[in-house]
Amino acid sequence: MFCTLGCLRVNGTCFLRVFFRVITVGSRASIQFISPPTDKYCPHVVVVRNGEEQSPYVRGQLVFDKNADARKPRRFYMPNEIPATGIRPVEVLEEYLLAEPVDTGALLFVAPKGISGWYTGPYRGHGAFKKAYARAFPDAIDLVGDAENYADC
Repeated sequence: MFCTLGCLRVNGTCFLRVFFRVITVGSRASIQFISPPTDKYCPHVVVVRNGEEQSPYVRGQLVFDKNADARKPRRFYMPNEIPATGIRPVEVLEEYLLAEPVDTGALLFVAPKGISGWYTGPYRGHGAFKKAYARAFPDAIDLVGDAENYADC
């Protein structure tokens, strides 16, 4: 979803980090995003909230991507909602952070390590994901591209 909605390349998104605090009020938990603590050129993603009258949105910064580096980072934005699809990137991101054991400052996208936990390095298994998706949902091949291209991933 991040690659599609943010018009991002896979190699750039695998280095995104997320900095946040979980705030619990009663039985309800919510996420408070914080800026990267030391490096203003750190690849990161946050949710920006500017008062009641403006919808929140996802903002991120890449430094490992085509036409981007530490001296010239690339920023991307995702709206609160894409009405035609019903996708709500802000909710998806916040629910993911509440449901999964992601530490603040850690990479946003990591691979599961079986049932024992999570890897700590960048996730680069997108070809394997597309191949598994194409096998599980053969009628949705158009969404992930031609299945034959992923047969040897």
